[in-house]
Amino acid sequence: MIFWGHPSTSESGLGKVRQHVNPLGPHFRTPIKAPDWKEVYEHPEQDLHIDLGCGKGRLLFELAGMNKDMNYLGVEIRELLVARADRWTREEGRRNCCFVYGNINVSVESLLSSYPGKIRMVSVLMPDPWFKKRHQKRRLLQPELVQQGAQFFVMSDVKECAESMIEIMDASPLFDNWDGKWIESPLPIATEREGSCMSRGESIYRALYTRL
Repeated sequence: MIFWGHPSTSESGLGKVRQHVNPLGPHFRTPIKAPDWKEVYEHPEQDLHIDLGCGKGRLLFELAGMNKDMNYLGVEIRELLVARADRWTREEGRRNCCFVYGNINVSVESLLSSYPGKIRMVSVLMPDPWFKKRHQKRRLLQPELVQQGAQFFVMSDVKECAESMIEIMDASPLFDNWDGKWIESPLPIATEREGSCMSRGESIYRALYTRL
């Protein structure tokens, strides 16, 4: 079993998926229980790429098929999207890919402290911008997520959102941005939203940090 934390979701159809979910709601204040990594991954000792707010999960699903020597973990707060991503991974037998339903803001330690391998990359890609000032605390980004040598990749099509994320990163002595802003993507494939924006000629704002 590759999908954790969705006891009530049917695979028969997605139904209506909410565009935005409030991670401050009482339902999402309980930390995610870490799965048994040996059950989730065929090789749990492999390096991990964790994508915070993975949406439909297509990016990690494709990356897992391209790179069998890396494990991939997607965290998404919309339960129905996680259910579908889980179905994809099981149908294709991709034992290096896992999707988790829940709020990463309260679950980082419980998920990653028990992981037996190294965290190679954390990505926050096209997060909900949350423009209103009172919503700033909802952002997914937390600079203390990864250990030395890991990479933190952030991306948004909303410049204000991207600037906010790099402001948080630049304020932390734990990270360095060797290549400056705005860079080409270090990933071999684009997210659906990224590709859609690029096809319309819209700007994408990316930055890559390394944990010192």
